[in-house]
Amino acid sequence: MYGIIAEFDARDLKDSVFEGIDCRWDETKQKFGNGLSGAEAKRKILEMFEKKGEQPVVTIDFLYISADLQHDPAFVQHVNDKLFTPWLKANGVNGEATFKIHLVDSDGCPNQFDLAPQYLWIAGQQTMTRIRMDWTLNCPCHGKAKSDPSCGKGKEMVAAEQLLHTAESPTRVDTAEQAAEVLKRTYAHVRKSIFTKNGIGTLRRFIEFVPAFGEGSVHRPVRGCKTLAGSKPYRQFIDVGSDDGTEIEIRLRSCHECPGCISLSDFKSCKNMEICGPVERVRLLPCAQLPPMQTRSALQNAGKQLCRDLELGDVVSIEVSFGSEVYMLGVVTQTWHTHEGPDVEYPMGGRTKFRLEHGDELICIRKFEPVRAGSTTFRLCTGPEKCFAVFTNDARLKIEPVDFAELSVDRRSARSSENLPEVCGFSYAARYKLTPAKHADLLSINCAQ
Repeated sequence: MYGIIAEFDARDLKDSVFEGIDCRWDETKQKFGNGLSGAEAKRKILEMFEKKGEQPVVTIDFLYISADLQHDPAFVQHVNDKLFTPWLKANGVNGEATFKIHLVDSDGCPNQFDLAPQYLWIAGQQTMTRIRMDWTLNCPCHGKAKSDPSCGKGKEMVAAEQLLHTAESPTRVDTAEQAAEVLKRTYAHVRKSIFTKNGIGTLRRFIEFVPAFGEGSVHRPVRGCKTLAGSKPYRQFIDVGSDDGTEIEIRLRSCHECPGCISLSDFKSCKNMEICGPVERVRLLPCAQLPPMQTRSALQNAGKQLCRDLELGDVVSIEVSFGSEVYMLGVVTQTWHTHEGPDVEYPMGGRTKFRLEHGDELICIRKFEPVRAGSTTFRLCTGPEKCFAVFTNDARLKIEPVDFAELSVDRRSARSSENLPEVCGFSYAARYKLTPAKHADLLSINCAQ
């Protein structure tokens, strides 16, 4: 779950954004009832802030739910470029001309926000979207903000839905898409409206689902950039709108108190210069252009050829087009062969059925599964349903032993599987670690389609 907690001047938003505000939660129906019309809700909000003598600033939560568990620049950029920025342009009262500057505050995670490819993306925002971006970084892992409680409560709402499950009234949530649907029903509005809280807190929430693969999924890899030497002390990164999107202004700390610092127009007269330091303009050096994406036909043909060369005991990655997985790993238990006999419905992994037709090219694998969601540490699965045939055109990469090293044996697993034989040299009791580089390769080749 990736959260954006956005603050707006209510006057800058269309009436439709306020549709349903002040609705009430129906405990019996487990959903929100009808609220105010958008125009009426907006009028009442403006009147409330006017009586308080304050600017009508409202907070809206945007929550993006996905089975794509990679917390990396690609996901951040996808959410902003494909979802949040288009929402801004569609819902501003003056259309695309409404918002000119996007002020961002996040933690300083070095694998997600505080790295050169992200600086390069920030530097190109005004050129690409006509909205200038100013990104401020806090401390890595400790820069807690409003998104943390909002996302945490969202997860709690999904867990609560699971507890309501019965055979007569099933509410079990098995996928990220189902979780998004639950939150759209139970979490899109707040239980205490903005009028009850006198203008404080969240106005409403918008929930979006991001597929882990296929249309609407995150494209990887993103445009690379050479490391900006000496960048770690800097906390503010400001898009300057250069024609080629490679220039950026950096500062030790952001101010956002002075009129010139807020509007990004005059930093020299900043009253906090001793604390924040001067603004410096630097040029980023993009890496070589990304290789052209392979067509699906080319990938499938390469998979067929790969499988003809595989041997028993080889580990191979398979592109997955169901559930919440992007790829799966398996050890080859039967090499290349074709399906002989009549067409049949065949269960893959005990969950999804595929139609096998006479002459289909196949290999058989026993599946490895991550020890927990998003982990790159795997275990060999037990059970007959975890050994199955896969189509050769879904194979993507052979995983070499150096990229899939055995870790120490889990003693608990060793006791439970001590009587099970090894599978082509792989133990059920062991854990196997996929290297970060190979994991990135798998995401790139599977998520870029």
